[in-house]
Amino acid sequence: MDVTRKSVAALALLATACSAPGQPAPTPPPITTAPSTAGSGGTPTASGSLRPTIAPPPPARTLDVARYTGRMCESLTQEQLAFLGLSSFQSQPRHYLCRWSQGHMIFDVGTYTNVNPLHEPYKQANNGLAKVFEPFQMSGFPALKRRSAAPSTTCWITVATGNEQGFEIIGAGSETVDWCDKATRAAEYLLHNLER
Repeated sequence: MDVTRKSVAALALLATACSAPGQPAPTPPPITTAPSTAGSGGTPTASGSLRPTIAPPPPARTLDVARYTGRMCESLTQEQLAFLGLSSFQSQPRHYLCRWSQGHMIFDVGTYTNVNPLHEPYKQANNGLAKVFEPFQMSGFPALKRRSAAPSTTCWITVATGNEQGFEIIGAGSETVDWCDKATRAAEYLLHNLER
């Protein structure tokens, strides 16, 4: 019985010592996704840049992306694909996205019809996966540009067209292509097509 009490007391003492104030934590604390009360609205990362820790802004209006569900390869016109330099790419339709590909290069256009596509990227803003994390507005809709760190060339443009819907465009596969420029122009085209 004394051995058990001594063991419990020793464990309690050890736990108290490990959690005493001023002791260094064995791992860094997780970065919060709660709204920031600081004026910057962000948290400094290891590189010194600010990343948002707040939720994405809500869209001021709604555009229904469900009209392209099941036919995402029709979301961009042949003329738009040619202007983007994708007319020679092969299209591969899927239910919620279309992939245009050529060799190791891919260009995906996909929709979200029951979730805000900005929530997860904002939540993961500080995980270091994206070299570039730039929130912006596109035709009045909250949007986000992300680019991965080298050697990857992946760029994502994500646009929320409603509280629970939006689309994401992903380009990747060649260091000589500005995928963020292509994806941004494609997003502008898609918004235009949705408004018609």
